[in-house]
This record gives sequence, C-alpha cells and structure tokens, in this order.
Amino acid sequence: MPILGIFKEDILLYSCFSVPPIIIISHGIPPVIVAGMLGHSISILLNTYAHFIPTMQDQAAQLMDDILTPVPIDLQNMEKY
Repeated sequence: MPILGIFKEDILLYSCFSVPPIIIISHGIPPVIVAGMLGHSISILLNTYAHFIPTMQDQAAQLMDDILTPVPIDLQNMEKY
C-alpha cells in the first residue's frame, strides 16, 4: 500500500526496508555477511535484492570477460632463463 503520493511513483513501505541491504551490497560487502546481518539465508537475500542492482550484473559480466579474454603470448621472443 503506498504511503506517499508526492513522488513520481508511489513508495511502498516495504521498499524502505530494501534500501540498506542494497546500499551495503553495492559497496562490495559479501552477500554472506549481509545475509547474516539481516537474518536471511543467502538464497533469500539474492532472490529478494539481486534485481535491484543491475549495475553489479554488468560489472560481474565485465570482470568475467576480462578474466576469460585470452592474452596473446609471443613464445618466439621470450627471454631464456
């Protein structure tokens, strides 16, 4: 049930409870720590809050791409030990 009608979109009361976990997760605190603080399991935490932070999905995809992108190695010109 909306609590305020002055915003562009109505704010639901339970939306207010989502803000702290979203902020904490977006600052890089591991989900296992946040889940423990909230008394949730990891699966409940991620099922509840993961869709609020799509930029983290983009960051994770970029990191995975960086990790899996091959790096060319020139074996012909390597110095011998």
